[in-house]
Amino acid sequence: MRTWNLVTLLFVVYLFISVPPWLVTTPAVLGEDITYTNKTKNQSHIDTSKSKDEPPERKGGTLVDVLINLQKIAEEKLGLSHKQGEEKNVNKFFESDIILSPDQASVLMDDLTSISRKKRKLTADTRKWWHLPIPFAFDGRHDEHEKQEIRLAIDHWESQTCIKFVEYNYNLRSTKDFPRKILLFTKESGCWSYVGFMNQNMQRISIGPGCMGTGTIAHEIGHSIGFWHEQSRPDREDYITIHYDNIKDGKAYNFQRRTWKEITDLEVPYDIGSDLHYGSKYFSSNERYTIETKDPLMQNVLGQRQELSFYDVKLANNAYCKTHCDSNLLPQTCQRDGYQDPADCKRCRCSDGFSGRYCDTAAPGVRASCGGVVYAGTGVIYSPGYPNYLYKTGQKCSWLIKAPIGKHIYLRFQDKFDLTCDPDLCKDFVEVRYRSNLGATGARFCCSNLPDITVRSDTNEMMVLFRSFVGNRVGFKAMYFTDTCGGCGSKYPSLQEPCHRSKEYRCTRTWNTKYTVQCPSWWRTPNCGTKYKQVVRYSTCVKDEVYCCGNFALVGDLCRSMSQADQLPVGDQPGTEPSTPGGATIDPSSLWSAWTNWSTCSKSCGGCGKRSRSRTCLSPGKCEGNKNFENQYEDCGHEPCPSTFTRACKVQEKYQVFCNPWTMQMCTRYRSVYKLCTSQCCHGFKFEDKKCIPA
Repeated sequence: MRTWNLVTLLFVVYLFISVPPWLVTTPAVLGEDITYTNKTKNQSHIDTSKSKDEPPERKGGTLVDVLINLQKIAEEKLGLSHKQGEEKNVNKFFESDIILSPDQASVLMDDLTSISRKKRKLTADTRKWWHLPIPFAFDGRHDEHEKQEIRLAIDHWESQTCIKFVEYNYNLRSTKDFPRKILLFTKESGCWSYVGFMNQNMQRISIGPGCMGTGTIAHEIGHSIGFWHEQSRPDREDYITIHYDNIKDGKAYNFQRRTWKEITDLEVPYDIGSDLHYGSKYFSSNERYTIETKDPLMQNVLGQRQELSFYDVKLANNAYCKTHCDSNLLPQTCQRDGYQDPADCKRCRCSDGFSGRYCDTAAPGVRASCGGVVYAGTGVIYSPGYPNYLYKTGQKCSWLIKAPIGKHIYLRFQDKFDLTCDPDLCKDFVEVRYRSNLGATGARFCCSNLPDITVRSDTNEMMVLFRSFVGNRVGFKAMYFTDTCGGCGSKYPSLQEPCHRSKEYRCTRTWNTKYTVQCPSWWRTPNCGTKYKQVVRYSTCVKDEVYCCGNFALVGDLCRSMSQADQLPVGDQPGTEPSTPGGATIDPSSLWSAWTNWSTCSKSCGGCGKRSRSRTCLSPGKCEGNKNFENQYEDCGHEPCPSTFTRACKVQEKYQVFCNPWTMQMCTRYRSVYKLCTSQCCHGFKFEDKKCIPA
């Protein structure tokens, strides 16, 4: 009897090992991180089983259901109350003019419902970028005048980028030479497009009634080549504020941020002046701002549709034209955020208003003799014909005002001020670029009320642009003058505004992504199922930095001569800060000089390099820790090495054992073993997202 039991036991063990795994069934178990089916927690209900050549349902159905869900999720995350019946306000478009593919809708739902989501422009999915040249055709609904308007917008893209388009005759669509994957211009209700290349036959883009105009059509073409709306960028909170209380019921989902997983900025900064940016009152329920700029002077820039901005074009060139030029053809660095021009590799492409091979001078006037480089002192600039004649349509003037290093430039409008007026958007305008980055769009002024403000430059340069798209107004007059800053141009007065400069720094773009760890059918463990991890993309960012010179140090918001700071009274109570007569305290960090430039990285690749910089105490004995000198270190060289390293690596190896021989229950065990492995990263670093990062 005992022998028979042993034989039976061995036979059962044999069956257990031999039976194919697909015959083993496990009942579904509810749990946050455990899954035994193809469904995952918070899985979108979007049907992606359709062919990608088919557009999503647009009259109700899947896409509208998705947008309704996006609206509800947006309300939950923003703490807004959901109003019954507001679903009727949700239409077929996302962000007013975008049609989502099923995959894109799934990503949005997945992103918004992620249990660990962290609170664009260009789609980060390179599969959505077109192969050049881009074929296009008209489906016959536009008249010849409208076709020419669309061709002008296409030429607007082609003239500034390496992106080229080829027109095909739609009547020949049944011939073998007619491309299957083509951008098809149609004339339906409104202006709308898909985002990026959809890999579908006849990818439609609608330029309907009311959509004519170069900037508006270029906006929709921007979507079709991969651009999302600018205000969807993850870093928008540094530049704008969204006023959800002013947004129409059922429209809050149009203001959702994307994540860096969906968007890549290719090291192009946020652009309030983008042709792809919402206007100030988009979806407003009460004629108040739904979007407000952090810098009040930039409010009139939002929503411009005159033309592509400098950074719109730069982003497209970085995406599509990066390998178009040999960098050796341009021996010097482009100034003012310019870059090698893919249309002429021997010169730089400059921001509007700048010219010269390296963007080192002002652009010449257009249809007027005006503009140029102006060296301050004190002087006056004014629009063509001012004040006796009206300026004309299409006139352009660009003034680059320069002062010695260590001085600010001030600009103030005078006398009669009269430019074409729009309450929400400047059509004709004077633009003043006063930030340290003169490549970025500046503050715009228009209408007939004299601006009661003095604009001060951050650096010793200021760019003033006059642009006329409508014309036939009096124009403007402005006076400029200079003053010293930071103790850099003069030691007097002893209290001065700090000087400003741009500084590059290494920044990170992070997002959360989910992955699935398969669960063994014979064993359940919390280590399997749907998981989330943070992904990092490294980038180069620019920030504004204030500084003082010589014996001046930053005290509060001003640079103060240290000879005066030495005489400041010291509090006689323990822990009391030295204070100025006005009650301001001395910031200990302001007693230090500016940091030196970073040293050369000790290792150029692999992730394990180090670099350093230093600063000195401007008031010996008074700096923190009584130190007169300080070093700072950071990691560098994160690019993978071209050759690989071979070394012994400790890895986890899993194996199966019987947990209980009587019940035949199997368990997974792990053990550490050493194996030879190769890597392009240093020891202790791993290759992820095209960079070597700490393991």
